Amino acid sequence: MVGVPGDSTYIVSGLVGGGQLLEYDSEGRAKTYIGRKGQGPDEFGSNLRLIASRDTLFVLDISLGRMAVTDRSGRFLRTFRLPVRVHSVDRLASGHFLLHGRPVSSDDGSPLFRVLDEQGVEAAAFGSPSPRFGEKDQWVISARADSGFLAARMWEYEIYRGTEGGDLALYITRRADWFPTGSAWNEKILVTDPPPPLVTHVREDASGLVWTFVTVADQEWSAEIPNPGSVEWFRDSFDTIVEVIDPRQGRILATTRFDDWIAPVCGSENVYSVVSDTSGDTRTVVFRPRLRTGLGNSASR
Repeated sequence: MVGVPGDSTYIVSGLVGGGQLLEYDSEGRAKTYIGRKGQGPDEFGSNLRLIASRDTLFVLDISLGRMAVTDRSGRFLRTFRLPVRVHSVDRLASGHFLLHGRPVSSDDGSPLFRVLDEQGVEAAAFGSPSPRFGEKDQWVISARADSGFLAARMWEYEIYRGTEGGDLALYITRRADWFPTGSAWNEKILVTDPPPPLVTHVREDASGLVWTFVTVADQEWSAEIPNPGSVEWFRDSFDTIVEVIDPRQGRILATTRFDDWIAPVCGSENVYSVVSDTSGDTRTVVFRPRLRTGLGNSASR
C-alpha cells in the first residue's frame, strides 16, 4: 500500500486502492495524485500494491491482473499481464520480479514462484505447493540486497533462502511457544477461535540480520469485536511480534510485540500501520524499526 521512492516522499494507494495513487511529502501533506480509476491502458483498478524506486513506480494491479509501470510524474511507460493472482511480490536485485500466487490445489501443477523480467516475460518458474496445505500454501517473499530472496510459508516459522534460478534451501527454523507447529486454517478462526500466528513479512538488512514479522491474536482477543474488517477491528484482533535473528550465530537478538497489525513497505526497511483517531479520521503511520544494542532483549520504534 505504501511506496518510498527514496526522495523524502511517500506514494500511497489507499486502504482499498481506489483507482489512483496519492503522493505525500515528508511531513505527510498531500502533493498530487497519479492515475485514475478505470480499465484502460493508462488507468488503475483496485487493490493496488507498490514497488517504488527513485525514478519509477511499479504498480501491481490485483483487480485487473496486471503490472503498470509509470515514471514519477505518473506517465504510463508500459503495462503487462500477470500469469497468476499475486499473493506476494518483490523486485530482485537483477530488476526481475518474483511473484508468489496462491495455488489452486497441491496437485494442479502450478509453480509456487515465478520470475518475470522487466517486460513481463516469464524467466523462471519453480516450487510445488505442499500437499499438507494445498490451496492455502501461501508464502511471503523479499529480495536480498545482493541477490536472491528470502521466503517463508505463512503457517510455519521457517525461513528459506532462494535464487531466481529456482534453488530454495531451508535457512532458519524458529521454535517458539507462541508459534505452535501444525497450525492450519479452519472455519472457526475469527468466529469462535482466535487467529493463529502467521508470518507476514521477512527481510534481510544490510548487515545480514533477518527481521521477521508475525501477526498473532491480540492479548485481549474476543469473538465479539465489532465492525469486522475495519481499522479498529484489525487493531483489536491482532498484534505483531517483530524479531531480529542473527543467522550466523543462531541467536534471537530482539523480540518486540506491537499492539497492531504491522505491514511492510515493499523494497524498504520501513513498515506501516493504519490507525484512526477519535473523529474517525484514518491515517497511515510509516516508521522504521531499529535494533538497539546494549539494552538487552529489546528493539526501538
